[in-house]
Amino acid sequence: SPSDTVPSEEEPSTSDEPSEDETSTEEEQTAAAGTVCGEVTNATGGTLSVVSMQDELTCEEAMEVFTDYFSDSPSGMPPQGSGAFWTAPNGWGCSGSAYLIPGDEDIKSNHYPSCGPEDTRGVAFVAVDPERVSELPV
Repeated sequence: SPSDTVPSEEEPSTSDEPSEDETSTEEEQTAAAGTVCGEVTNATGGTLSVVSMQDELTCEEAMEVFTDYFSDSPSGMPPQGSGAFWTAPNGWGCSGSAYLIPGDEDIKSNHYPSCGPEDTRGVAFVAVDPERVSELPV
C-alpha cells in the first residue's frame, strides 16, 4: 500500500531551543482564596500571616513581595505617605493599611497591610495577625 511509504507528518521536534516561555514560570501552583502562604515580620517586629484573598495568584510571589515590603530597605522607592504605599518590582502595589477585617471598627490601627496586582486594587493578599486568619471572608 502506498501509505506505508508516505513520510509521517508528525516528525519529532528537533528544536534546540529549550522552551523558556514565560508561561513555564507561570505554572506555579496558584493559591486558593483563604490559603495561608506563610508569615512575615512587620516593621515593629510582629508576625503577620500572609493570606490569599483570591484564587489566581501564587503564594511564592506574594511572599516575595511582602518580604521585600517589610524589609529594612524595600526595592525601588521606599513606601510613601501615611498609607505606606509601595510598588513592588513585579508591579504589585502594597499599602500598609488597606485592609479592614469585616466587623472591625474603621480606624487606622485596625487596618492591615495588603499587596496585589493593580487589577485587584492591591488586595490580592493581606497580612493579618495569625490568630485572626479565621475571621477573613474567604
